[in-house]
Amino acid sequence: MAGSVRAVLGRLWQEYAGGTALRLQLLDCYLLYMVLSGAAQFLYCGLLGTFPFNSFLSGFSACLAACVDPFPGLK
Repeated sequence: MAGSVRAVLGRLWQEYAGGTALRLQLLDCYLLYMVLSGAAQFLYCGLLGTFPFNSFLSGFSACLAACVDPFPGLK
């Protein structure tokens, strides 16, 4: 089972790397960075407390907004 999952993920990566334009790959990297940044802020807030809650709220909502519409001027 683990071998088949590994094979499927390997094939998925090969298809993605070979058939996706570089510009779209860069956009995917940016969105992944925003998701990880928002998750880190949420984890920090959950584990260490919510003292500067306004800072958490602004940072997390900025990450969320960047994931929803990363480049509003580009249509």
